[in-house]
Amino acid sequence: IQGVLKTYTDRGDSGLQVWRKFCPECGSPVLSDLEAMPAIVVIKAGTLDDGRTLKAAAQVWCQSAKPWAHLAADLPAFPQNAPG
Repeated sequence: IQGVLKTYTDRGDSGLQVWRKFCPECGSPVLSDLEAMPAIVVIKAGTLDDGRTLKAAAQVWCQSAKPWAHLAADLPAFPQNAPG
């Protein structure tokens, strides 16, 4: 990993800003910063070499889940973003 991420400024459904950071070489999304949740950085799971040590805490945007996506019965699930 090297270089500086590029940033695309967007607006979320809340109307607040979302800063989407991506690789300037290939365009792969890396992380997002959310004005609505300044203490949280969303790291894109596809950027991890080994995500086996991570444990999901919640499921978000379940209202738009694809039919083949299996939601875990033992995790909190939210139709859109998790509350604050």
